Amino acid sequence: RSDKMMRVIPGSSIKGVLRACAERIMNTLRKPDEPSSGKRDDFLGQLDADPLVKALFGARGKGKKEKAQDAVEKGTDGKQWAEGLSALFVDDCHCTDDALQREEWEALFSAKNTKQLQDTIGEDRLKTWKPAFHVAIDRFTGAAAENQLYSVLEPFGGDWEPLCLQLDLKRLPDDRKDAAKALLLLVLRELAQERIPLGFATHRGMGAIKVQNIAFEVEEGSFPVSSLAPGDFEDVEKMQAFGKLNEAWQDYLRAHGMLEDQQVR
Repeated sequence: RSDKMMRVIPGSSIKGVLRACAERIMNTLRKPDEPSSGKRDDFLGQLDADPLVKALFGARGKGKKEKAQDAVEKGTDGKQWAEGLSALFVDDCHCTDDALQREEWEALFSAKNTKQLQDTIGEDRLKTWKPAFHVAIDRFTGAAAENQLYSVLEPFGGDWEPLCLQLDLKRLPDDRKDAAKALLLLVLRELAQERIPLGFATHRGMGAIKVQNIAFEVEEGSFPVSSLAPGDFEDVEKMQAFGKLNEAWQDYLRAHGMLEDQQVR
């Protein structure tokens, strides 16, 4: 077992948040063939309907019943490689600050009150870890629950590794490569403009991040720039470099009935 407790955001969690953003973008533009019935399968079917999201992030996971049905329809045991493998890979992101030793972590759990907790953490640790007080919410009334005050040891600040995304262009269909790259840039724009929280308890005000720079290490001709700052997304002149991707994006939307008279950029 490891002797250190480190802060980490799993790559699967980051990818899931980015996929949800891409689905939100596409479903905002797409007109469903018919209203959802409210059933789970219909809802998931609408999310999985856009081929561009599927090409970029892969097909959604299937349950046991769906896998068994696929095996029956294909006449196989269901162990072959499935279609819809993701073209986007996301690495785990670790905090580079000193990790808590296991003994320190166990001591935190044994603290009886806030004073003991603060003494256990120490002054240096208080720079990136801090006890915060919350009131539980009554699920029936939506108000503060009586006698339900609790504290949480919240990590904040600290230095983190860069988020690392890898896009395998070979896994994208030739007629969708530029449109998929355009969709990925739209998702990165949402991330850079602080509209996508990451990590635990994002609905409780946690998970805010600040993007300093987006750097590209690319094959020749795959992207027109080597880096982007968050403010560059609002710079019309700098965005003109993505004219080819913008045209492919609009062609894709037009081909799938999502672009009419208005221009979508």
